[in-house]
Amino acid sequence: MEDLLKFAINTAQDAGANWAEARYASEDVTAFYYDNDIPVSSYYTNDKSIFVRFITGNSMGTVFVSEPTKDKLGIMIKKQVKISKAASRINQEIFKFSDEKAHQKKYSVKEKTKLNSISDEEKSKTVLNLHKTLSKLDSFDSSSIGLTTKFTDKHYLNSDGSNIISKIPEINMNYFFTVKSNGKITQRMNYLAGKGGWETLKNWNLTKNLTSEVKNLTNVLNKGVPAPKGIMDFVVGHEVTGIMVHESVGHPYEADRIMGRESAQAGESFVKTDMIGRRVGSDYVNIVDTPLTSNSAAYYLYDEEGVKARDKILMKNGLINEFLHDRNSASKMGLSSNASSRISDNSKEPLIRMSNTYVLPGKASEASLIKDVKKGIYMKNFMEWNIDDTRYNFKAKGNESYLIENGEITKPVLFPTLEVDTFKMWSSVDGVGNKASFGMVGGPCGKGEPMQGVPTSMGGPSLLLRGIKI
Repeated sequence: MEDLLKFAINTAQDAGANWAEARYASEDVTAFYYDNDIPVSSYYTNDKSIFVRFITGNSMGTVFVSEPTKDKLGIMIKKQVKISKAASRINQEIFKFSDEKAHQKKYSVKEKTKLNSISDEEKSKTVLNLHKTLSKLDSFDSSSIGLTTKFTDKHYLNSDGSNIISKIPEINMNYFFTVKSNGKITQRMNYLAGKGGWETLKNWNLTKNLTSEVKNLTNVLNKGVPAPKGIMDFVVGHEVTGIMVHESVGHPYEADRIMGRESAQAGESFVKTDMIGRRVGSDYVNIVDTPLTSNSAAYYLYDEEGVKARDKILMKNGLINEFLHDRNSASKMGLSSNASSRISDNSKEPLIRMSNTYVLPGKASEASLIKDVKKGIYMKNFMEWNIDDTRYNFKAKGNESYLIENGEITKPVLFPTLEVDTFKMWSSVDGVGNKASFGMVGGPCGKGEPMQGVPTSMGGPSLLLRGIKI
């Protein structure tokens, strides 16, 4: 396959491209979806393809070939380079990439129990049995559960000299269930993702955790009191911390969004290019995006432009510290890329994306944060969230939540709402828990046109927020 990738790069350069990359991927995907105990969908795909991208003057061109051969590649690359040259003559903006070191690396994610050793019947039964267990609970009403396994064998080359081979197994599960009790109803949804073998799913302890979620939400429906009104403190659990980080820090710190590319697709950003060093939160707030966490939803060692991955410190002591960059956005700001270029599958162009984004832990226990609240809300997880197009005005509706009175959790609260702007939210942080967790929170984060959903994870420790209006 390396010979075919080299042929693609050489063909593009011989035709007039001044930079080129080629990526081969073999992607095996198996999926099962159930509504209650009824199978509604299952599929298997095995795609082998090459994606080529190149720069000609002020224009970038791409070529995607399924089941590639030299003849197919040669014809399509030459044609597309010709088109890109024509576009370059009328494009006034200079298009370039940041200079980056070339890397040669081969790596893989280990599997204790290989995904391809698990039969389709066992995968299907895993989903069905989870529903059957939940259906034995009196308050349980219905469920939709899906399980996807994927194995990606990838080989990347570029004209800078990078040569990177990776073998990545991953497993994803999404669930949505409804609970009814005491004349009330609530719903819970979540998405789980990880890189690794079948043991990844077992480590999620799905039966235990989902059973606990149903019981806890039933208790909220049976004993919950209306949410109080007024100005009060919030203690939020790691899941709520995660959605705060993902939506009000991760997305608005994407450099392509800051520069306007995303405005017609997924919105804009309150952040501007000159806001590095601007205070957004309190001194307690430190936020990291990293793909280097082993077996995490967004694990990788090199991004889709051959750049070596590293931790990205998005916020340091409440100050904006850096943005998420690919090689193009980095060049515009006179920087090096921080390896934030990702794809959902080999047919898509790389985009700037988050990976595993979280608040760094502090020194306080969750119990001590709660003890420090005279009157407030403990929001363990959320039912739904929303944020405006600039990622500024944020809202999360609590699901499993409790009233805090004089430093003690007293009774469940029915679906309180945390609604606050980004500056107020992070500036109000007055305590950070000492146990950071991604927990069972992840998401096929959407972006681009056509839409690309890539696995991410988000989380952190519990946080104490002071003086929030409810």
